[in-house]
Amino acid sequence: MSGRADDTRRGEDAAPAAEAGKGPGTRRGVFDTVKAYWRLVVTLSLLLAIAIMYQWKIIAVERVEEEKRIQKRLLTEQATRLVEGKNRALARIAAISLSWAIQGEMAAGNLGAIDRYFNYLVRQDRFKVILLVRPDGTVAVSTDKRMEGFPVDRFFHASVLRKDQPDVGPLPDGNLMAVAPVMGVAEKQGVLLLVYTPETVTLHAAGD
Repeated sequence: MSGRADDTRRGEDAAPAAEAGKGPGTRRGVFDTVKAYWRLVVTLSLLLAIAIMYQWKIIAVERVEEEKRIQKRLLTEQATRLVEGKNRALARIAAISLSWAIQGEMAAGNLGAIDRYFNYLVRQDRFKVILLVRPDGTVAVSTDKRMEGFPVDRFFHASVLRKDQPDVGPLPDGNLMAVAPVMGVAEKQGVLLLVYTPETVTLHAAGD
């Protein structure tokens, strides 16, 4: 019995000893360690703070750049729509005005005067080619002499002959084609075609 009592007392003595190891002495050991390496702790803390600030700056710069890209895209789209409308309006007005101007010359069969009108206008900026098509579909006058005498559907879609109202549409190469009927007293004398190179929009941000 005494042996068991001795073991019990030793177990009871060991427990306080173990708890003693977790007391003030242990905390002093941690504080001593921190005190001994405080420079390292401060340096690591500063490095962490710098890394966080740098990452935040990168995010902020990227956000500003993205906002600038979005703003530039919106401005470009808006300007493009305005310029496209202007291009179509100019091409349409030119076709209508020229069709009125050549009505009398065509009725009189004065193709030389029409050719002079066309050549003068095509020398101006952005007009690429101008041609007059007879009702039978052959090209009567063109600033590109290689077209004259050939069916218009060799160069453009045959539907242009059916146009009874001024119209403007895009071509596959990016140019615009304005179509205007040339009307006589009782019937359509032909169709006028103008190929027009539209203006484009290019926006440059500050510093580009």
